[in-house]
Amino acid sequence: MHNHPLPITARYAFFDIDDTIICDKSMFSFIKQYFKSLPNYNLEIEFNGRFENLIKNDTDWSIANQIYYSYFKHFSISDVESVTQQWFLKHSVDKTAFYHRNITHILRQHQQEGTECVFVSGSFRELLQPIADDLGVEHILSINLERDGDRYTGNIIPPQTIGEGKADAIKLFLMAQGGDAKECYGYGDDISDVPMLEAVGNPRAVAGGRRLEAFAKNKGWPIIQPN
Repeated sequence: MHNHPLPITARYAFFDIDDTIICDKSMFSFIKQYFKSLPNYNLEIEFNGRFENLIKNDTDWSIANQIYYSYFKHFSISDVESVTQQWFLKHSVDKTAFYHRNITHILRQHQQEGTECVFVSGSFRELLQPIADDLGVEHILSINLERDGDRYTGNIIPPQTIGEGKADAIKLFLMAQGGDAKECYGYGDDISDVPMLEAVGNPRAVAGGRRLEAFAKNKGWPIIQPN
């Protein structure tokens, strides 16, 4: 009888993007760039007023996220692709100002050790792809936008990668890839990242976001300074 070695289980490191990898809120800086490149004064005023109220009322981010993408029904796919490139080129000119130094250093360490890194974000794939390409990240778990011909419909294709949706996306990813959640790492900065962090064996809180540090201290999770 032959003893066969156990298969090596793949290990992954899951990273939130906004205020974790980058020093910015990608969706809001993108929409600002969009209206600068393709002015639509009335739509911009409506968008800004609506989001001012949502933020003031601390609206659940999954609801705010759906409202944000509902505005994409006004946008053509080619316009969005063009503006995402403009956005990335503009913001990444000074990479020391665009990326959080400590977190990108940790990402590089994971890559050097053979741990595959994965982006998990409520931002949309088209906007995250240039960042993934720049950092050599192959896997993106993000918002996928429904398309109709050459335009977006304003709808999200499930799962919505916010809150519990991030944990669901990670579980589906690990099932497909054959990864062991207990061996994986997670990095996030916001209280809405808790389900994602609880879905892995090695959660890490990044300082500076909404209400996560106190939660992480309570749990005994390591807290990392972004820079």
